[in-house]
Amino acid sequence: MPSKTLQAGGLVVAKALSGENHLRLHVLSAEHGRLVCLWRRTQKMGGSGPDLFDQTDFKLEASSGGQTWFVKEYQLQYRHTGIAKRYRSLEQATRLGSFLWQNMLHAEFFEPMAQLANEAFHAFETLPLPYCIYLKSVYRFAREEGYPVRQQWMTHLPQRERETAHDIIHKPLGEQSEHAESESQELTVKLERWLRSETDIIVP
Repeated sequence: MPSKTLQAGGLVVAKALSGENHLRLHVLSAEHGRLVCLWRRTQKMGGSGPDLFDQTDFKLEASSGGQTWFVKEYQLQYRHTGIAKRYRSLEQATRLGSFLWQNMLHAEFFEPMAQLANEAFHAFETLPLPYCIYLKSVYRFAREEGYPVRQQWMTHLPQRERETAHDIIHKPLGEQSEHAESESQELTVKLERWLRSETDIIVP
């Protein structure tokens, strides 16, 4: 029986060595959700293989167990090279990738999460506001999953923090004040605490 194959586009949100000859990739796909893919490092596919935060089209072949896919071919669509140029952007982009990966397992629809990821990683690459981007992305995810994040979390913040959170969440990134980064860090701690206690969302 021929092996099952799959054509899939997706965003690489994690990669790690797997054995001596493979890279294990975590890929978020709008069509197929979470894909665990193995790329053989010695094969002649050009370059060093798919990289972290790459938007890539894959031709995949199923493993015998059916839980992992082997990369037979890949075509790079876009490489977010700017993220790694700033340590904090790399740190927060990796953190968001882990957040989305863990929560996509239980998502009913994959496309909104993939769209959120694409927009967030583009922002990580182009704007020096990683904490602000992370906060806005997690808030958006909770809202799109149907949790009352505005009605319960934001409403019950102290007035000054509530006003600050409203400005950061609702203003475009290009209009954020110079204090948005430090304020976003503090608000993220409170938002994640609320998510852990009041929702089923997994916070890494």
